[in-house]
Amino acid sequence: MNAILEVFLNTFWQAAAVALVVWVGLRAMPRVNAATRGAIWWSVLALVLLLPVIRIVRVRPRPAPVRSVVYVKPVAPVPQSRSMPSAPAPPVRVRAGSWPAFFLALWGAVCLAQFVRLAISFRHLRRLKRDALPAAPEQRANLAGWLPAYGVRRPVRLLVSRDIPVPVAVGFLRPAVLLPESLLSELTPQELDHVLLHELAHLARRDDWANLFARIAWALLALHPVAAFALRQIDRERELACDDWVVSATGAARPYAASLARLFELCSSQRGILLASGISDGGSQLGDRIALLLRRGREFTPRASALRVSLCTGGLLMFVLAASCAPAWMAFAQAPVRVARRSAGPPPAPAPQRNSLLATLVANGYGDLSVDEIVSLKNNGVTPEFIAGVAQSGIGKLLPSMLIALKQQGVRPEYVHDILALGFGPYSIHQFIEFKNQGVPIELFAALKEYGLLKADPNEIREAKIHGVGASSLREAKQYSSNLNLKQIIRLKQAGVI
Repeated sequence: MNAILEVFLNTFWQAAAVALVVWVGLRAMPRVNAATRGAIWWSVLALVLLLPVIRIVRVRPRPAPVRSVVYVKPVAPVPQSRSMPSAPAPPVRVRAGSWPAFFLALWGAVCLAQFVRLAISFRHLRRLKRDALPAAPEQRANLAGWLPAYGVRRPVRLLVSRDIPVPVAVGFLRPAVLLPESLLSELTPQELDHVLLHELAHLARRDDWANLFARIAWALLALHPVAAFALRQIDRERELACDDWVVSATGAARPYAASLARLFELCSSQRGILLASGISDGGSQLGDRIALLLRRGREFTPRASALRVSLCTGGLLMFVLAASCAPAWMAFAQAPVRVARRSAGPPPAPAPQRNSLLATLVANGYGDLSVDEIVSLKNNGVTPEFIAGVAQSGIGKLLPSMLIALKQQGVRPEYVHDILALGFGPYSIHQFIEFKNQGVPIELFAALKEYGLLKADPNEIREAKIHGVGASSLREAKQYSSNLNLKQIIRLKQAGVI
C-alpha cells in the first residue's frame, strides 16, 4: 500500500512537469491546429499512465566489467575528487499513519462510482437509439450524400428523438446522429446543416471511441490532478477539431460561427450525455470557439500533423525515461523499534580514516578490487560509512555489485543488521531489497520471532505485510494457538478473524 503511494508521489512532479511544458509550448504556437493539439494531449495522458510503470520496472544497473585487477594496500587518506558525482540525497521520510489506507479506499470508491456511471450512460444511449425515429427522407438523403463526399466510411443513421435536449453523435458499432425534435422547427436549413456536419465530424474522427477511452482513463485516474487537466484539454480540443472539420468542409467560418452562437442560445441551459459527443459540449468555451473561428489568417485543417505529434511525443518520452532514473525524493518512514542485539556480535572493524574510500575498502576485506569496480562504487554513491556498516551488519563480504544494489535501493546497513540480529536469515541481497521495497518493518520480524516463526518463508513474510499482518495480529493469533504457521495466520487476517 505504502509502495503504491510512494510511486505516485515520486512521479507526480514529473507528470506535472510534462503537462506544464506541453501547455506552455502549445500556447507559444497558436498556429498548431486543434487535431494536432488533441493528439499531443493524448500523448501526455499516456505518459502519465506510463510514468509509474516505468519507475517500478526500470532496469537495475549492471556491475561494471572487470578489465584489470589492482591490489590495493593501505594508503594515506585520499581526498575526494571533485569530478566524481556525490551520492544522491536521501529521500524525505514521511510518517504514513492511517491516511494511505484512507486515500486508497477513497480512490477505489470514486473509481467504482465512475465505472457504474459509465455503465448507466451506455444503457441510456442504447435506449435512446432504440426509441428514436428516422429523420425526414430529405434530411437522410442529404446526410447520405455527405458521407462519401467527405470521406466518412462509417454507416451513419440520422434519427430524431424526443428524449434528448441537444444534438449528439452516438456510437459505437452502429453510429447515429440524434437530433432533438424540439430543435427542428427552431433552426434554419443552413443552421441544421452546420449541426449535422459537426456531429458527422465526431463520427468521422471516431470521437465516440476516443471519448469512451477517455472516460475509462478518468475512472482509473480519478484522483490524479494532472490526468484530469489533460482530459479537460482533450475534451476542449475535440470540439475545436470538429469546428475545423466543418469549416474545412464548407469553406466559410463566419456563417458557421453564427450557427454556433444561435444553437447555444437554444441549448445553453441543457447538459450533454456522458458517452456522447455533441456540438453544444463545453458551453463555457463558446467565446473561445467563436473567436478562433473568426481569427484572421487561420488555416482550418481537420487532420493532425503526424510529424509534430511524433516529435513532441518522442521528446516527452525521452524526458520520462530520464526522469524515471531520478532518485526517490519522498518515502514513508518505518516506525522505530527496539531490537535486542546479539551479545557476542562480530568485533567492530577498525575505524577508517575520514572520507577515505580506499582505506575503508582495505579495512573491510575489499583490497582485491579492480579500478573499474572502485570507480563504480564511488559513482553509485557507496560511501565509506556504508561499506563499514554493511561489514558490521553480519551479512558477510559482498560483491561490489551487491553493495551498489543495496545502496541504490535504499537498504540501510542497520536494517540488515536488525533482521539478522533477531535470528532470521540467511537471506540473499535480492530478498533484503524486496523486504525494503515492500516496506516490511523490523517490528514485524520481532513479532514473528516472539510467535516462534523464525523460519518463515521470505515470500510469506512479504505477503503478511501486504495483507496487514502486524504485531497485534500475531499476538491475537497466539492467544488461540502457538502452532499456526504464517500462511494460516494470513488467511485468518484476510477473513477478518484477527
